[in-house]
Amino acid sequence: MKTLFGLILLVAIVISGFWLAGIYTPYISPNGEYWVMLNSNLPMPAKKWACQEIQNRVQDRGGQAPGHCAQ
Repeated sequence: MKTLFGLILLVAIVISGFWLAGIYTPYISPNGEYWVMLNSNLPMPAKKWACQEIQNRVQDRGGQAPGHCAQ
């Protein structure tokens, strides 16, 4: 039982780390298929926050916001 709980916890940490890496690093594209799928399945406040953070990061570099985020 402890092993199963540990495995579930590890998967949750990896998925949230991937989601956060898509927001804050240039190494994972916020337009990537897996990141968009993950972000679209989150609650609305998390989606809005992620899109706002990405828009701020991209606009600072003179780029455009991702297509899946509301403009």
